[in-house]
Amino acid sequence: MIEERKNACFIARDVSRQALAFAYFEDEPGRRSAAKLLTNDEARPIAANIAKLPEPPAPPIKARPTFGVRPQSTVRDQAVG
Repeated sequence: MIEERKNACFIARDVSRQALAFAYFEDEPGRRSAAKLLTNDEARPIAANIAKLPEPPAPPIKARPTFGVRPQSTVRDQAVG
């Protein structure tokens, strides 16, 4: 879902209405070239495509820490000499 805000940007939102990206635009050529902004017609499809992206996968579940178990030492950990 996208929404236009104050005729200056499109906001791409996910299904929970979290803002994913802001695509700024300017239709006045002089201001657009000075600020290097997109036109309205260029910014809208970018925001729309971002809004269509699938939900990212859930982060992996972290393993529970094991208490009382010491990590095995490596050759680098042992003093030489």
